[in-house]
Amino acid sequence: MNTHKSRWLSQKPEFETKATEEALRLAEYRLQSLLELSLMNWASVKEIAEYILERQVRITNSKLGAISLLNEDETALTFQAWSKEIRQKCSMEDSTDLLVPIDSTGLWADLVRERKPLIINDFSSSILSGKVFRECPVELFRFMSVPVFDENRIVAVALVGNHEKDYDESDLSQLTLLMDGMWKLIQRRQSDKALREAESLAAIGKALSGLAHDLRTPIVAIGGFARIIQRHMGKDNPDWNKLHIVIKEAQRMENMVKNMLDFARPLDLDKSLEEIERLIDESLACLESAAREKMVQIQRHSSLSIPLISVDAMRMKQVIINLVINAIQASPQHGIVVLRTHYKDEILAIDIVDHGPGIPPEKREEIFYPFISTKKEGTGLGLAIVRKIVEAHKGHIKIFDNPTGGVTFRVLIPSQ
Repeated sequence: MNTHKSRWLSQKPEFETKATEEALRLAEYRLQSLLELSLMNWASVKEIAEYILERQVRITNSKLGAISLLNEDETALTFQAWSKEIRQKCSMEDSTDLLVPIDSTGLWADLVRERKPLIINDFSSSILSGKVFRECPVELFRFMSVPVFDENRIVAVALVGNHEKDYDESDLSQLTLLMDGMWKLIQRRQSDKALREAESLAAIGKALSGLAHDLRTPIVAIGGFARIIQRHMGKDNPDWNKLHIVIKEAQRMENMVKNMLDFARPLDLDKSLEEIERLIDESLACLESAAREKMVQIQRHSSLSIPLISVDAMRMKQVIINLVINAIQASPQHGIVVLRTHYKDEILAIDIVDHGPGIPPEKREEIFYPFISTKKEGTGLGLAIVRKIVEAHKGHIKIFDNPTGGVTFRVLIPSQ
């Protein structure tokens, strides 16, 4: 009896030592992963997510895992990284840019609804389905997830599953630290990119200002003299149509110079308390002929709960007209453009929805740069000015895919 007890006591320290060594090894691996992650400024979001997925599956001893990013409304997600089993059985090979409605994603929808980390070690006693997706044959018998928050909004969700043993709080801590590290790196990359863009735009603005002032006088002179000459000749004159083209092109150049100056000069807002619905109605009245010419219907969804908002009325009309005319031009004949407003948490949101060919995700930031245009006759300054006006109102503009095709431009303006 004493010999057996002595033997057990001598083995206990060895067992504890192995557990301690394993814990230290995981901690070292996690720290190494976070250090390597901090140096990945060169990587894309997808590459960052794939790196984190590999680490989180290994650290938590899981068999599978996935990472997704959520859109602004938390209504849809894009998958950034997923393990081999999910990729093969759920046909996820080319889904990085696919926007998936959250309600159709099984467990992912439950995660967003719960808004907290989840550990489920026994699906038989859980109301959750036990599937990664509703129509995906990958079954989970153990499961752990972590939402990543940016203030009050969920921006990303990580999922791991099928550990041979129960998941515990230690596993949850490991996964949380990795996901927090991932999001901080993504935010840092976004901040660095925004700073570089601001410096670049400042330089472009300075150059444009000088160019616009040099062009303005001769262009106005060309248009003015052409109009005088045209007034003194009849329409039967063979040169009348040629002068009409000169006048039209001079007017287009004048508008381009005006846009250059609008973009280059500091934006001083003349703000007052305004009824946003009235501003939108007045803006849409200017676009009736453009919509009729393209045979596009504009559907208006008004909100009755929007208070007076402090904005520059003329500038906000400029934003609305520019975005709606773009939506009309992007739409097919007999298409529908939807404009709706909503107000929540002292933020005004204006959505302009089209059902055109869409905008690839990699182009969505580029279209706001000066002189980038998808139109044959575009100056490439319209959206750059739109963003400048929105940001001068302390707001921002987002682009989302629509489940039925096309995109939504969302303008967000704080009420104060």
